[in-house]
Amino acid sequence: MPITIQEKILVAASELFYNQGVRATGVDAIVKVANTTKMSIYKYFPSKVDLVIAFLRKRDEDFRT
Repeated sequence: MPITIQEKILVAASELFYNQGVRATGVDAIVKVANTTKMSIYKYFPSKVDLVIAFLRKRDEDFRT
């Protein structure tokens, strides 16, 4: 099954958050790594906070399984 744009954004953000930290990671860096646009990011995650919350939920889910 192909990866969705939302999943691609979350994977890119996760890698950057893990390697650089949440505060040091800007939306522009996520756009570049995910090979997408800011418009796409904000379509799925209205703010960086929403993206961080999705990242933390995914990590928690992965940890629990």
